[in-house]
Amino acid sequence: MDSLDVVKNSIEVLDVVIGTLKVNTVHMAEALAGSYAFAVDLAERLTEETDFSFRETHIIVGNLIREMLSRGMKPKDLKPEMVCSVAEKVLGKKIAVNDTLIKGAIDPDIILELRKSVGGPSQEEVKRMIKTRRKFSKNMSESCD
Repeated sequence: MDSLDVVKNSIEVLDVVIGTLKVNTVHMAEALAGSYAFAVDLAERLTEETDFSFRETHIIVGNLIREMLSRGMKPKDLKPEMVCSVAEKVLGKKIAVNDTLIKGAIDPDIILELRKSVGGPSQEEVKRMIKTRRKFSKNMSESCD
């Protein structure tokens, strides 16, 4: 068996695995709802929407997350007033934040759609990549036969 046979067999196995994969979207959504994975996105949004530097927004968000964890809060509990309070406490500066900014920074669907770079996780880009990989896989499979 040569390396092309190994690759072809591996692709066939992956095809079966992926073709029968069942994703538990309810469990995924529940896990994500309690996650602070959005922290970098919140820092980026604050940097884009305010006059604060990325370094300053990371300080704000880090302290904000620490405070939320100590109070047993979930991401959905985040309010603009909390961001403002933490910014003033840790940097001595006022920051203007509204519900729209917060929602856009912690909503997984919005976060993913903002990631439109090549290879990014937006639905449009993922569909493009799948189409490209299927075409490549088909061409490879035909050339191996």
